[in-house]
Amino acid sequence: MKRRLIIFFFFAYGLTALGQGRNAIWCFGDSAGIDFNIPSNPITFQSGMSPRGSCVTISDSSGHLLFYAGVNDNAGYLAGKLKAGMVYNRDHNLMINGDSLIGEAWYHEMVIIPDPANNNSFYLFHIGVNYDYGLFYSVIDMTQDSGRGKVISKNNVLDTFPAIDCLQAVKHGNGRDWWLIFRRSQPYTNEFFEYLISPAGIQLQAVDTAGFAPTSNAGDFVFNSDGSRFAFCNWRGLLALYNFDRCTGQVTASRTINQEDPNGNYPYFVSCAFSPNDSLLYASSIPYLTTLNDSDIFLYQYNLFIPNINGAKKTIQQYHYPVLPGSIRLAPDNKIYVTCDPSLYPYDSSDFYTSNTYLSVINDPNNLDTACHFQPF
Repeated sequence: MKRRLIIFFFFAYGLTALGQGRNAIWCFGDSAGIDFNIPSNPITFQSGMSPRGSCVTISDSSGHLLFYAGVNDNAGYLAGKLKAGMVYNRDHNLMINGDSLIGEAWYHEMVIIPDPANNNSFYLFHIGVNYDYGLFYSVIDMTQDSGRGKVISKNNVLDTFPAIDCLQAVKHGNGRDWWLIFRRSQPYTNEFFEYLISPAGIQLQAVDTAGFAPTSNAGDFVFNSDGSRFAFCNWRGLLALYNFDRCTGQVTASRTINQEDPNGNYPYFVSCAFSPNDSLLYASSIPYLTTLNDSDIFLYQYNLFIPNINGAKKTIQQYHYPVLPGSIRLAPDNKIYVTCDPSLYPYDSSDFYTSNTYLSVINDPNNLDTACHFQPF
C-alpha cells in the first residue's frame, strides 16, 4: 500500500471530552497515521486504511491504539455499493466481521463511543446521507480475537431520516454517559436529535429546535473544550454557534456568524475547529462551485469575543485552485491540523503532490491573526 497522508478529508477523531490517551493516535487518509503520545514529538506511521473521507480512531486511556474505522472508497462508494464502512484492529488489519458497515464516503459520518456499561465494549455510530438513510450503530467487543476485537453486531437501525453529514458526540455532565447529536435532512429542519448513551443502552432523549434550518446535507460541527458550546457549518454558507447543556442535552441557539445566502453566492464551509482556549474559531472555505476555477480558497479565523465576528474575520491562508482545503482538527498537542487536496476528487491513486502528502498546521491557534503561526504543508 502506498503511504500517502491525505485523500481530501480526514476525521481523525469523533469525540469531545475524551482523555488525551483516548485521542492520542490518529489513523486517516490514505494509510496515514500520527501518534501524539509525546505531544512535543508526534510520530507518523502507516495505517491500514485508504478512505476518501470519514475516519475515526480510539485508543485506551494509556494511549495504546485499540481500533479505527473508515469508509473504503475503492470498494464502496465509487463502485456503487453503500455498505463500505470498514473497521481495522490495532495490527492494521481488517477486524473480524469488520466489513460492510453502512457508509457512503462522506466526511463526518462516523463516531466511536465507549460503552458506559462495559469497559471492553464500544459503539461505532454511522449515518446514511444519500442512500441508506438514517442513523446506525455497530458494536465492537475488544475481548475477542486475543484483544484485537470483533464486530459482534452491525448496521443496527436507530433512525431512518436522511442525515446531514455532521455526526458528533460529547461526554455527559455526569462524567460517565455520552450524548450523540444527529441532524436530519430532506426535509431540512432546525432540529437536533440528542441520543443518550448510558449503561441502560441507547435512547433518543430529546429533539430540540434551535437556530436556522440548513439547506445542505453536507456540514460539520465541533464542540469546544468543555462541551458547553459547538459550532456548525455547512456547504451553503451557514456558520453558527450553539449552546449545549451537558447535563440535560438541551441545544439552544447562540449566535449566527454567517447566514446561508438564498442567491447562491455563498462559501462552502467545509470544516471548523475551536482554538484550545475557545476564544477563536477556524473554518475552511471553498467558494461557490460555479466560480471555483476562478476563485481562491480560504482558511479563516474568527474572534468569538467581539460584536462583529464575521466582519472582523482574518484570512489565515489563501489557497489557489485546484488545491482545496479539507477538514481541520485540534490535536492533542494543542495545534490545529489542516488537510488539503490537489484537485477535485477523484484522482488517480498514483498521483502524489505536496498538498496530499503533507499536513498544514496552525502552531499557536490561541493567538490572533498572523501570531497563530500558520505553517503550510
